[in-house]
Amino acid sequence: MSGQQVNSSKSAIMLSKHTPDHTKTAISSILSITKTNFDEKYLGLPATINRSKQSSFEYIISKITSIIQSWSSKFLSRAGRTMLIKAVLNSIPSYTMSYFHISDTICDHISRLCSQFWWSSTRGKRSIHWLKWTQLCKSFKSGGLGFRDCRAQNLALLAKQCWRIMKYPDSLLSRTLKGRYFPYSEFMNVENYNNPSGGWQSIIKGRDLIHTSIRWNIGARTTRTLHDQPWLPCEPLFSISGPQPNPLQPTLISDFFDREIYMWNTQMVQSFFSRSVADLILSVEILPSADQPHWHYSSNGEYTVASGYKIALSKMQPDVTSPHPFPWNNIWKLKVPLKIKTFLWRLLQDSLPTRTTLQSRHVPIPTDACPICKHNPEDEKHLFFTCPLASRVWKISLLPIPNRQAAPSMEA
Repeated sequence: MSGQQVNSSKSAIMLSKHTPDHTKTAISSILSITKTNFDEKYLGLPATINRSKQSSFEYIISKITSIIQSWSSKFLSRAGRTMLIKAVLNSIPSYTMSYFHISDTICDHISRLCSQFWWSSTRGKRSIHWLKWTQLCKSFKSGGLGFRDCRAQNLALLAKQCWRIMKYPDSLLSRTLKGRYFPYSEFMNVENYNNPSGGWQSIIKGRDLIHTSIRWNIGARTTRTLHDQPWLPCEPLFSISGPQPNPLQPTLISDFFDREIYMWNTQMVQSFFSRSVADLILSVEILPSADQPHWHYSSNGEYTVASGYKIALSKMQPDVTSPHPFPWNNIWKLKVPLKIKTFLWRLLQDSLPTRTTLQSRHVPIPTDACPICKHNPEDEKHLFFTCPLASRVWKISLLPIPNRQAAPSMEA
């Protein structure tokens, strides 16, 4: 033992609600440690998770709401709000999301608060959300603003804990969880467990994200089989596809290499597999240690939250492939202030409050006619290119803008 003593002034005890009050008082007095409630926090996280998970994480909503109320939205440009959401609001739930799976209700509430803050023109007033929050959460090249999707962020952060369990099996956390939940199996193969803790349930959510995106670097002590084990550097299964071998064939990976010199038995591999599969197997380096997990979507094989987030977001919001994708990145490469880039992005997304757009949102306006020329409907193309006044402005400018017949399309 270390000989260290418990610091009573920095300690607290939690007792079941079924414990009589006089018993609680007696225990607290004997130990000289104060009592605390189950809704207390420890190191910034809930000490216990209630049956109502929403109430356990309501403090995240309260904190975000408080911060938004402290900002005067009327003095902030869209670009300024973009920076605040990314630097402040998106980071607030990250610490909690690293250890607990947040309910969809909480995630939706966070997204709604961020969306209201970005679209609002005056604090406290409702405003039109011209685009869905899911569109704003897409990457720049996909036509979004790169805001964080709460669900995808939560899964990516939890997957980091899963990676640590697999990467460092001798750590205290890994050994504790293994003894409790999977003493006789591997982490990736563990099934449901009776009466699991909230933390373990959250970790399993993260495991689902990386389950199909990792493979194993084979070590000299491997006990893995040839089939149904992700170990080859090929997508999407990272394993040998095709029919199972007959009973007379070797089934273990270790049957095909020399454990002493860490080298494949080339002749044996080539005799059992097709040329393409054999070449793939022979390209795998055998480690002198135990098997190591390899994250396929990073150059060094290490899992990163950023790469995990991309995978999670692609599963939640799959991009629709187009033969001629719009070059959204060109906007963000312009050497102009961010507020101008944001305005151009809104222009090309048809999310400016022109009269035709307002009418499409059933906003009561007298007419959709352009207030300048009084003739054509006021849409983005007319307002900025084909209106007589706009045409004269482009004509006297030095910018190489096409004429009104060849005005660029606003369709993204």
